Amino acid sequence: MVRSLLLMALRKDFQKSRDLSRKIISNYKYDARELFNLLLDELLKLPISEFARSKLIKMLAEADMRALDGLDDDIQISSLLSKICFFSESL
Repeated sequence: MVRSLLLMALRKDFQKSRDLSRKIISNYKYDARELFNLLLDELLKLPISEFARSKLIKMLAEADMRALDGLDDDIQISSLLSKICFFSESL
């Protein structure tokens, strides 16, 4: 499911990726940090350029840092997904 979430965001389908992220979090009781770690694992498996991979990892790290600072998890996940959607337009 996490791979599907990442692929949806890379296909610029923000709404579906956001809905799936909420479903994953509610069904499996993950917090944002756990979801970010799972996304990182899946990101490392994708056949994309090193440039794209490094940009996406930076986006994940920034979202994780803000979530650790106590900011709302849902907003941080949504923000990350929107940034991935925006970034995928340049791929």
